[in-house]
Amino acid sequence: MRILVTGATGFVGSRLALRAAAQGHQVVASGRRLSDKLGARFKAAAIEVKLGDVTDAAFVDATMTGITHVCHLAAAWQEVGVPDEYFRNVTVGGSKIVAHAAARHGVRMLVHCSTSGVHSRRPGSVISETSPYEISNAYEAAKLEAEQALVQMAQASLLPTIILRPADGYGPGDMRL
Repeated sequence: MRILVTGATGFVGSRLALRAAAQGHQVVASGRRLSDKLGARFKAAAIEVKLGDVTDAAFVDATMTGITHVCHLAAAWQEVGVPDEYFRNVTVGGSKIVAHAAARHGVRMLVHCSTSGVHSRRPGSVISETSPYEISNAYEAAKLEAEQALVQMAQASLLPTIILRPADGYGPGDMRL
């Protein structure tokens, strides 16, 4: 597989890119910024890096060339002091741009990383994909809207799409939890 990981310069995306490369896949890592330390790790793992923004359709289209699978993790997440519309533009708009490019380039599978945060947080409740939505912030609202747009696009274009809703990721190097 030749896998494009969007958001590969972030905490979860970088681990996914490194793991995929370690399993023998060709990996293209995209993100907006790359630290020297992560850049060295990507270079050692033979990961190709393309810096740019998922809201830039020309960048995404050029990055999609030769890709067989996309793991889309890029999103507006912890930005502070930005209007709610920023989350929508990056997360929803970027997801649509990535999916359209993937469909045009004949990508075999799009895996979209959403969040379990779109569901209710009632104590003791079990969460499944059928649990009710309970949106509490702009990030969650944008993630849910992106999911809904990708489901519609997958049905219309026959682009195989998987949507994951993971809980918080943490581990070595995590500065949040």
